[in-house]
Amino acid sequence: MKPNTLRLLSSSALLFAMTSTFAATGYLSQTSGQITLAPKDDVLVATTVVNWDPKSSDQLEVKWLAPKGFCQSSIFNIARGNNTQHDVSWSYRTVTHQQTSCTGKWQVLLINTSTAKTLSSAGYVVSPLATQS
Repeated sequence: MKPNTLRLLSSSALLFAMTSTFAATGYLSQTSGQITLAPKDDVLVATTVVNWDPKSSDQLEVKWLAPKGFCQSSIFNIARGNNTQHDVSWSYRTVTHQQTSCTGKWQVLLINTSTAKTLSSAGYVVSPLATQS
């Protein structure tokens, strides 16, 4: 055999080699993402950037965890679009309602619901509104 020549495996040997590797390691989703949280006026904005695994059917959600008390937590699903790389989406939460502020630590999680794993998280502390005299 010449030094720069590749030896081809038969198709059944190649299929066996691929199957053995897959069985030994299993396939793990490579969907990844980042989430950031920033204030804008009386709104918190969560920005997610997702790189979807084109081989999987992962489903993601943004889970807002509100401070204890009057504020409510919520969940938003992220729809997978045509763009599988650098797929950006936003979700918002108002932190004031009827002149009452949802003060305390807000957290936001980016969760892959197919694997039940948290891909990223962020937090922000909302301070009480200053009282006017």
